[in-house]
Amino acid sequence: MRNTPVFDMLERYRELGHISFAMPGHKGGRGFPAPFLEHICAYDVTELAETDSLHAPREAIREAMRLAAAFYGAEETFFLVNGSTAGIHCMLAAACRRGGKVLVNRGCHMSLIHACILFGLEPVYIPQGLLEGFGVPAPVRPAQVQAALSRHQVQAVLLTSPNFYGVCADLEEIAAIAHAHRVPLLVDEAHGAHFAAADALFPKTAIRAGADMAVQSAHKTLNAPNQSAFLHIRSDLVDRERLRAYTVMLQTSSPSYPMVAAMDLARAELEDGQQWGALYRACVALKARIAAQSAICPLTAACAGGYAVDETRLVFNFSAYQTTGFDVFRKLTEQGIDAEMADLDNVVCIATAANTAAELHILEKALLSIAEKLPPAGTRYEAAPPPVLEQALPPADAFDAPGVYLPLKQAAGRISKTTAAAYPPGVPVIACGERVTAEAIAYLFALQKAGAEITGLREEQIEVVK
Repeated sequence: MRNTPVFDMLERYRELGHISFAMPGHKGGRGFPAPFLEHICAYDVTELAETDSLHAPREAIREAMRLAAAFYGAEETFFLVNGSTAGIHCMLAAACRRGGKVLVNRGCHMSLIHACILFGLEPVYIPQGLLEGFGVPAPVRPAQVQAALSRHQVQAVLLTSPNFYGVCADLEEIAAIAHAHRVPLLVDEAHGAHFAAADALFPKTAIRAGADMAVQSAHKTLNAPNQSAFLHIRSDLVDRERLRAYTVMLQTSSPSYPMVAAMDLARAELEDGQQWGALYRACVALKARIAAQSAICPLTAACAGGYAVDETRLVFNFSAYQTTGFDVFRKLTEQGIDAEMADLDNVVCIATAANTAAELHILEKALLSIAEKLPPAGTRYEAAPPPVLEQALPPADAFDAPGVYLPLKQAAGRISKTTAAAYPPGVPVIACGERVTAEAIAYLFALQKAGAEITGLREEQIEVVK
């Protein structure tokens, strides 16, 4: 008998028949048309005379990327098969030169820190507060960007919008500020590929808001496999040929054609927009019913302090109960429902057009059932943001320095060679090159104790500069 642990694991998971409110957006393939599922292995081909080439497109792939650019309002769009991580790396490599600085929100994805290591860049962090009542990161404000650009010489601004919770920055004003300083605005828009479905229902896409480049994960909310992403450019501040070269260098030379085809399908389906309109209305109604029948507080535009919000991102705050988001996440799993992530107060579900009305109803019943069995929290507290740390060394210098592993408890005062984060969402608590503090150590242990998975550590040891 063959020993196939990964295959067996996935077969066991498939047989569970869970309802997915997690990535990828196609929800177990239900979002794909039948011919795609039937012939997916036949579509897994290489660059042949009849099949074009992703890295030197001539016909079909070139036309598919042109159609995507026209739909998203870009001058040019690239299909990526190494995910938004590759897109972030491509944007920074194209816009910046080694040794330069990049202005970023502190709640950036860890792939940005990795890009700084690879390309010798130094991040200049903009601190982020928390959205009142929810304990989730609030986007940076235009005034913060203006102040930072007045103090620092940077080669680019890279912001995350929307964040994992669907909350968006004011990209139009920030783009105007960046351009007044002749600095390109790059946007990690991984969670906003679906915004283009309906301008009246969703926040404006980054490119339409004036960003120079934006990367979107097609797999997060659209009907595409994991690792599928769009990279858009509309700019006179970025060297287009340099960007094009990096999309080749930073991706596999053997791209997956089923992924490329799925991105083409996803764009075509998104242009219709009807499914997303129906999902939007269903999510708004679901949040209203849950708020009316429980002390669960759904995150909506009305309670987001003036920030634009993706109403199809289902964020449920349980701080009124004696529980954590991690506990709610586990209870949903026990009922056959996969949420995307959790934190101390919230559970986050990703709804897409591939989810059915019946699945949304099951999620609603499950959340209300969980809440009914929970005692009230008593004294309400406000979550604290991660501690602000000193950038003691540029990430590349710290990474290249000799290192030693120490128990995390003993690492206060040392410079980190790694990036420690709760994953998801992958936002660093300690970034490479930062000086570890007792507060950061306590913060990580508190997350871990509550149920978060911490990446960047090795058996509760952290690598620091020797």
